[in-house]
Amino acid sequence: MIPKWSKRDCLITTALTDERDFHFRPTDPWAFVKAALPKYDTAGFDPLLVQLGVPRVYSHKPLYCVPLYHELGHFVDVSNGVTNLSSLIQRPNSAWELQHRLEHFADLFAAAYIGRCSIRALEIIAPNNATSATHPSTADRVALVEDFLAGRSNGLIPLFQTCLQHLGLPPLQIEHSAPVLRPAFDDIRTHAIANKSELHGIFNAAWEYLEDALDNRSAPWIAPNSTIAEIERVVNDLTEKSIRNASIRERWDSGATP
Repeated sequence: MIPKWSKRDCLITTALTDERDFHFRPTDPWAFVKAALPKYDTAGFDPLLVQLGVPRVYSHKPLYCVPLYHELGHFVDVSNGVTNLSSLIQRPNSAWELQHRLEHFADLFAAAYIGRCSIRALEIIAPNNATSATHPSTADRVALVEDFLAGRSNGLIPLFQTCLQHLGLPPLQIEHSAPVLRPAFDDIRTHAIANKSELHGIFNAAWEYLEDALDNRSAPWIAPNSTIAEIERVVNDLTEKSIRNASIRERWDSGATP
């Protein structure tokens, strides 16, 4: 995923924090090493460190970790200067507008990889948030994502696509496909993720499955102990284990000799 957006090798790290929100912290430790020890031979090892913070409360709850894609969008933007270039191509009317573009790009990046669930949490948590100095209104953010997912080139979408083209980067496009989770999840089994597109798509599919299970309470979610908390726990658990199984298979395949 990241090699598509960065010319340098990247090391993505996540850390559990006691903060209330997700965050991205840009850092380049090897730039410091090269400046402090110019004669030190790194033997070509020069990765960019991408540090992402995850609230501890969301540990083992992958459905609530979808904002990580938004934070990766900020990394792609900042490391490549996408929004900065946009200000040269189309001058913002205010400092607010430039800051809003940062959030809109990250929203679109997340939507490209995981679909509408990337903005769903915002709709639930802050449906009526108005425009502020740091963020566009929820309504504006949702509208732009919906335009993108529907294939409508409105608002800032063509500006961002132009910037990406000038920077020699791929366009923002749908990177996910929806796995069919019901046969496995209804049987309380993990889903065998077929490819990277499904790996990204499992987040949106699992969100849709969870909401349907809570709304309709069809089997197997009809037992007396099927509380909201228990359904949420099991669906998150099945999603996490499906992703972990895919990771194990990928590591095995990449490490196996022909």
